[in-house]
Amino acid sequence: MKIVRTIFLVFFLILINVSNVWAQDPPDPEEPCDTCPPPPLPINDHLLLLGVSAVMLGATVMYKRRKI
Repeated sequence: MKIVRTIFLVFFLILINVSNVWAQDPPDPEEPCDTCPPPPLPINDHLLLLGVSAVMLGATVMYKRRKI
């Protein structure tokens, strides 16, 4: 089983290195626009929903991992 893990690790590392070699340089950034609106931040619209879901997920995880 260790040989399979080693072969998978070597294959993964070779794949990552090949993709790094073939990668192109990033494009030049565009000039900033003075009249353009700022990009929207959609997470600000649903902060209450995000907080409630985080509390529910935390309570569920704590309930399932409690020791009796």
